[in-house]
Amino acid sequence: MILSLLIIWLAQGHPRYKPDEATIVYISDVGAANHTLFIVLASISAVLYFWSLWMDYRLRHSQRIASRMRRFESWMAGCAIIAAFISAVNLILLSVYDAFNHDTTHWTCAVIFFIALIVSGVFNMAEIGGLYKDYPEDRLMRASFIFKLIIVILAIIFIVIFAIMQGVCSSKTPTNGSDYIYCNAAASTAAVFEWLLGAIFCFYVLSFVADLYPAKYSSRHHIPHKASPMFKGPGRAKAAQTELANMQPAAPPPAAAFTHGSASPGYPSNVSAVDAADVVHPMAPGNARAGHGHGTTMV
Repeated sequence: MILSLLIIWLAQGHPRYKPDEATIVYISDVGAANHTLFIVLASISAVLYFWSLWMDYRLRHSQRIASRMRRFESWMAGCAIIAAFISAVNLILLSVYDAFNHDTTHWTCAVIFFIALIVSGVFNMAEIGGLYKDYPEDRLMRASFIFKLIIVILAIIFIVIFAIMQGVCSSKTPTNGSDYIYCNAAASTAAVFEWLLGAIFCFYVLSFVADLYPAKYSSRHHIPHKASPMFKGPGRAKAAQTELANMQPAAPPPAAAFTHGSASPGYPSNVSAVDAADVVHPMAPGNARAGHGHGTTMV
């Protein structure tokens, strides 16, 4: 969504849609100028975002990917989904109530969207951090946790700077006078950080690729093999491990279970395990009876 709106703004010659806008415009203004497209892109992004978190919850619950071991992790997952739902709904609403015609409503929804996004990220990061304690060798999970931590920290920093810069001159850039350069710089800076927050949202959604990717190796259409990540550390789905265990052949009964004269499996009762060995492997090395007639004992 962000990339599409940026390309549109640049292709249009990076215009100022209103006389009081700064040199760099807000995402909201580009969206308001291309309202229908903005609603479509925002709706797709919101659905994809919520679907990613919901699938993460379902796949862990069904043990397709590293499953939760503690109630704490389940609570964190549930809170992350609730916050994500609030964030997704407000993303759609802020696109419907555009910045040109519904300024107050639009920015209220934008603030709720960003705050709920950060809260959801914190809960999701807490869940992944708890899971990593149970799956310490899962490098993909560790990378996901670190990436989400960076995302959350940057999002908090960016939203604070955005709020401060937007408050300067009340986001209105004078068209003349001594304050023009100062207010234009402040409003442009606020716009830059709004674009960066949008990029942060995109990267956060992409981070779920690392969380959901192991589900590929627990699919019923996948044949496990030693090279797959399913076998790298204990952090793989239990279902896939069970599938592999079922594929292992049953161990043969120990030779000590048979004594001379006892019946050997698969042979008549009058054929002993020792006699059966001659039938199966008549010339096997180390066989005391190899090369001799049946019933003859080598001294």
